[in-house]
Formats: sequence, C-alpha cells, structure tokens
Amino acid sequence: MEHRESSMSFGAHLDELRRRVFWSLIVPVPTSIILFFVAPTMREFICAPVYAAQHARGLPMSMQVMSPIETLSVDMKLALIGAFVIGAPWVLYQVWMFVSPGLYIHEKRFAHFLVPLSALLVAAGMALLYWVMLPLMMSGLIAFGESPPSPMATRDASSPTIVVPIVVEDPQSAVAGELWFNSAAHEIRVAIPSSNGSEGLEVVTVGVNRPGALHQAFRLRDYIDFVLLVAIAIAATFQLPVAILLLGWIGVVDVPMLRAKRKIAFFVIAVLSAVAGPGDLLSMGLLMVPLYALYEGSILLLLLAPAHRVAGGTIGRRMRDRAADGDSSSTT
Repeated sequence: MEHRESSMSFGAHLDELRRRVFWSLIVPVPTSIILFFVAPTMREFICAPVYAAQHARGLPMSMQVMSPIETLSVDMKLALIGAFVIGAPWVLYQVWMFVSPGLYIHEKRFAHFLVPLSALLVAAGMALLYWVMLPLMMSGLIAFGESPPSPMATRDASSPTIVVPIVVEDPQSAVAGELWFNSAAHEIRVAIPSSNGSEGLEVVTVGVNRPGALHQAFRLRDYIDFVLLVAIAIAATFQLPVAILLLGWIGVVDVPMLRAKRKIAFFVIAVLSAVAGPGDLLSMGLLMVPLYALYEGSILLLLLAPAHRVAGGTIGRRMRDRAADGDSSSTT
C-alpha cells in the first residue's frame, strides 16, 4: 500500500518553508546581478529580429530611447527576467523538496512526467517566437505602416548637384566633413572632429526614411514590453498538452471525445491565437498552426500515457520492451 514518506508538525512545516524560501533565492539573486552586466548583449539579441526587418524594408536599424533612464530600466528588467528563467529549475527543485514528502508515490510520478513536458513546451514556444514568429510579425507590421513610394521628378542634367557615394562599409580613412551613405545600415554618415577634445575623427549618423506622412521609429521600452508580453502568452498557450493530459487523467475528457470535437477545438484555438497574439492576422495564423499540432499531439500523448500507466510507472518499461522487441526482430 502506498504511503507518504513522512509527516511533519505545523511548526516544522513553517520552518521548512522558511528554509526553502531562503534557499530558492540563492541562485536568482546573484544571477540577476551578473546578468545586469551582460544585459546589453541580451537587449541586442532580442532586438535582432526588428533590426533585420528594418533592414529588409530599407529603414535604419535603430531604436529610440525617450528618457534618460529608459536603457537602464530595460536592462534591469531583462536581468531580472533572465535570472528568473535561469533560476527557475532551482526554485522548482526547492518547491519540490518542500512538497514531495507529502505526496504519494503515484502522485510523484505524475509530476515527474508533467514538469519536463511543460519545460520542453515552453522552450519550443520561445524558439518558435524568436526564429519564426518575430521576424515575420515585424516584417509584416513594418510593411503595413509604410508610406507609398513617392515619384521623383526629373531634372536637367546640367544643373548643379551633390552626389553622395553609396558604400557597403564605412571608409577606412576619411576627412572632416566627408559624407557617404551606408547601404548596409541604411544611414547617412558624416565624419566630424572628435567631440571629446582628442585628435582624430568620429562618425555621426542620420537615419533615412522614405517620404510620407508616417515615420516608423520604434521605442526600445515598448518593443521589449511587446516581446515579453507575447512570450508570456505563447508560453501559457503552449501548455495546452499539459492541460489536456490533466483533464484526461481525471476523466473530464478522453481520446474519442477529443477526436470528435476537433472542429470545436479548432475554433477555440483560433480564439486563443487571436487573444495571445498581437492582434494581426499573420500572427494569429502563425500561432494557430503549432497550437493545433499540439492539440493533435495531446491526443497521441493521452493514448501513450494514460493515468494508470503513469501512476504505475510502466511507460518507460513499455517503451524499452518495444525497443527490445524491435531489435530482436531485426536480428532474426
């Protein structure tokens, strides 16, 4: 007969809780301090998709900072969030060490199955967001806000003109006042005397935009908040298989029901995609495809990992037996 490992008094529970809370802060707090010094690299990594989209649409690769402390506050936010993500396994371990003595053996097996699955789904969602959704979303949103191209009038070839050289890389040496257009960065650059009083030159830049009533300039804080909000929404919606498994294990849903309700599930997934995404049709479509794939994968998971197999700890054993049968049949 299954039993809990130990029993504790209320006072002992409070002491254990205080101890686990203290130990859970050991990793995130120093990690946040360390990450603050690498936050500029994290910031550039998060901004890389919008920079690529700006470059593809012929816009300067830049973000606006509208207050003196905006960059500092963004870096602090990224450091805290990064520390939470890195320290999450340690914090979960401390929570598990506090909770596990009061669980039955079969309840621990459910947790051992669900926690790695949940972490894997979050990682898959973040990869999809960064390498697929963000580049396509930003490219589409920037294209939607573009002004139509304005025609250029012709002029007499004999009239005076200023010709700005177009280069891919900045010149190795320049003179004060030299002007050029960097086509890789979509910026006009000028060499001027150094502003710190030392000898030599420095380069200042001027972003260029197509003529029109709309001038697309993205604010750093708003973009970071947008990415973090979408990331949280995707991390939550990608827990769909976990939710379906839990409902299946307690008997609310089963495999025949999930198969019969595919149309309703598709409608619910469409609503979830519209709510979780930034609101445009492109993002909604990009999110619907993996969510529906997760729904179908949840049906397969419920078939392979029903409650009685998870509670009995026979899932890994059945997989090993199938692998052994396959090896033996191939050798014969």
